[in-house]
Amino acid sequence: MRLFVAYVRDLDTVFDPAVHCETQNDGFSLELREVEGQYAELTIERRQTGYSILAATAPKCILASWSPTGLPTDAMLFARGRMTEMPSDLFGTRQSLTFLCAPKDIDDRVLALAKDTKSQGPETDLLFSDADPEDPAAYLLGRSEVWHVDAATHAIAAVGEVEGERVLDMTSTALVSGGRVSDGLGEFGRPCKTIRGRLVASWQQTASGSCDIGWAIGAFTTLDPSFANNIGSAIQVLPAAGWSTGDGGVRSDIREISGPRVFFAARYESEHLDRSGVTASKSYSANEGDIVRIEHECDVTLRAWRVEVQSFAMSYDFSQEREEVVYAALDLPIQQTGIEDDEDEVVEYALKDLFSDPTIAEYEPGQEYEKGAVRRYNGEIWRCREAHYSTGFGMRKAASVTGWKSFRTAIVPGGTYWERIEEEWAVYPSMSSFIDAVRGQACVAHMMCRLRKEGLRRLRARRVSLQFRWQDAAHVTRADSVVFPGKWSEVEDRAMIGRVTSKIWTWPERSAPMITLEVGVSFGDGSERGDDESFVDDGYIADGYGASGFSARSGMEWYVDADPVESRVPVNALRTTWSVQSVRKGGQREEQTAAANLLAINGKEIRDAPVIRPTWGVVRMKPLEATDTIRREIDVVGALAGGPQGVLLT
Repeated sequence: MRLFVAYVRDLDTVFDPAVHCETQNDGFSLELREVEGQYAELTIERRQTGYSILAATAPKCILASWSPTGLPTDAMLFARGRMTEMPSDLFGTRQSLTFLCAPKDIDDRVLALAKDTKSQGPETDLLFSDADPEDPAAYLLGRSEVWHVDAATHAIAAVGEVEGERVLDMTSTALVSGGRVSDGLGEFGRPCKTIRGRLVASWQQTASGSCDIGWAIGAFTTLDPSFANNIGSAIQVLPAAGWSTGDGGVRSDIREISGPRVFFAARYESEHLDRSGVTASKSYSANEGDIVRIEHECDVTLRAWRVEVQSFAMSYDFSQEREEVVYAALDLPIQQTGIEDDEDEVVEYALKDLFSDPTIAEYEPGQEYEKGAVRRYNGEIWRCREAHYSTGFGMRKAASVTGWKSFRTAIVPGGTYWERIEEEWAVYPSMSSFIDAVRGQACVAHMMCRLRKEGLRRLRARRVSLQFRWQDAAHVTRADSVVFPGKWSEVEDRAMIGRVTSKIWTWPERSAPMITLEVGVSFGDGSERGDDESFVDDGYIADGYGASGFSARSGMEWYVDADPVESRVPVNALRTTWSVQSVRKGGQREEQTAAANLLAINGKEIRDAPVIRPTWGVVRMKPLEATDTIRREIDVVGALAGGPQGVLLT
């Protein structure tokens, strides 16, 4: 068995055993560390080469291979890397070089793969505050996976954290002579029976707009011919929180109706009378002294009008602090050891701006837009109708000319390049519930996916270190699980299964090469819940819960309970039937008729009746008053559908 290294200028140099396996470059030691969640790093200790390593033409990349037979023709490449930092001591007897086994643009490559293959929910949700769209790790926050870059090929893959892609049997493979097996607590702490999460969604519920209350005000009957012109000032809206008179003004319809008859003994004005309704009579009477008394009687019909308010615009502006808190508990199928954590761990989650979608870019002028492109503009979502270079959002398409049978043409207006679309995932500030919205339900589903990931990690409760001969473990990768003999008692070994979390290749200069594998052993009970089973408590549903069922990927069963949504102000649709608390009216036809009769009896002007009893209206709106933060709680309980069993504890 032999180790070969070749120093090359290009990281992508094709490995050729005939070229890259020199037998005269002995006298060095090597260590390659492949650790979960990190790029592989190779360290070479060799004889000092001096300042020549700093020359621009000096090769800064390495190809490392080994041959089980010692022949270059049988060499297999196991690492290729690029120098990341210069050696610090160039006058010592030995020189240490460090190489990163990944290309310079590895982060960009991993990110591109993540966006292409891991963007779909609920495992990925970029609305969470710790989810950076430009960080590849954000796309695995809800997946029990970790990014892995092959040290030799630089191939990128997402591999499982608890179970490997392959299960390799190492029970009959001897450990390195003098090697040891060590054991310790898992990287993610002691096992626990339940893992809990808390998600807080806070926002200021706001709404502004106009509300037509004309229907609620209705119609007035009056003897005042000028009332229709002055109706805006005749109707008073009492001050109410959140309300103001709108800019639309008042629109009304007026028509004349039959007026009342009034005994009239004085002069009158024609504008107040219906000429067809005037009748007069005269009577004579004589007393004993032959004195004649003449009495004149006159009945008139006054003119009356019905004024119907067709539109009365009111403006509203409302804000209310709201908070929805999701409490989740996920039971883990763990074998009981008697030393589990007494207190359940609580993982805190927070969200970004609820009303933004990080996957939809803002519209920017001065760019080329393809047909179907989706952008956000002024808080709304728009789709491009036709490819164009945009100088401004309101830019209009050129008019087109259409022809029919070559002799009839028509000019069709161009319109704009953008059309507004309704997105079911969109969330608006006027919503009284975020969690009940489709977008909110997706957040809860993602939260459960995160708890599933964390729960599976906690199942990986023990970390075992195994040392094998180089040639016996070279084929094992960090994407594998291995079966190995584990000490059960003084006299008994049992087969255990662990997921490889790190692989350290060590080739000393003067001792036997070996490979150290660290494996994480799962303490799951091995159970698997069938498709017909569910984790449901029949008495757990809360009355008034209106959200549709949440959805999540397989691997867990769970159930939701929520407080009913409290909506003191229905800002989603402020309509007349809710907004107007009361309408009072006065000085209408009946009151004015009584005043006219009184004026006639006293020989005064009946036309003063509308002045004495003016027509009026008073509208009282329901106040849009904000209260203290409205808090709503949602409880989610669930259980992992299955937990891998690395060792049987019974």
